[in-house]
Amino acid sequence: VVSRDPVSLPVERTNDGRDRSECSVAEGVTDLPRPTGSADTGAGAGTGAGAGAGAGADTNAGAGTGAGAGTGAGAVSSAPAGPDSPGAVSSAPAGPYSPGAVSSAPAGPDSPGAVLEHAVLDVRCGDEEAFEAAFSEARSIIASSPGFVSLRLERCVERPSRYLLLVTWTSLEAHTEGFRGSAAFAQWRSLLHHFYDPFPTVEHFELVATA
Repeated sequence: VVSRDPVSLPVERTNDGRDRSECSVAEGVTDLPRPTGSADTGAGAGTGAGAGAGAGADTNAGAGTGAGAGTGAGAVSSAPAGPDSPGAVSSAPAGPYSPGAVSSAPAGPDSPGAVLEHAVLDVRCGDEEAFEAAFSEARSIIASSPGFVSLRLERCVERPSRYLLLVTWTSLEAHTEGFRGSAAFAQWRSLLHHFYDPFPTVEHFELVATA
């Protein structure tokens, strides 16, 4: 057995004279191998879990394009539904041409079946002013009768004691049966009939043409 003296290796020292091996242990210099999982490509790093492309990043679940986001599954738009949206209901009121719409406008003189009552009223001379005052009261009576549409009272230019009464009804029966058979007609007659001399002839007309 040959005995050999241990060979002394030169000690590598730092600039301040300390043993470099002691500095490596004490200060944790970066010459030692890095533990797995803490490197740049490990978990939690730039490309690892939780990083820019990892779980919870902008492109993952919960991010801008993930589930629950603006374009993700189950996302709900905050924009109001438009008129073309499925199931949308318009709040606009129905127009006259909407399905099932019913016009509330009264029938006019041109409406089918409407008739024009025509009567020339000769009032006793000197009673014209009293007649017109009585007629102002009576017109509300006839206007409230079912089937009434409109009324006009014209005064003759050549004969001031003569008047022309024009009343539009929805039908002939509305006047001859409805109004004349009502209690309102008794009020009408009481207010006006004693002014006439002679008593007028009442006729009904249907529209043929207009211009």
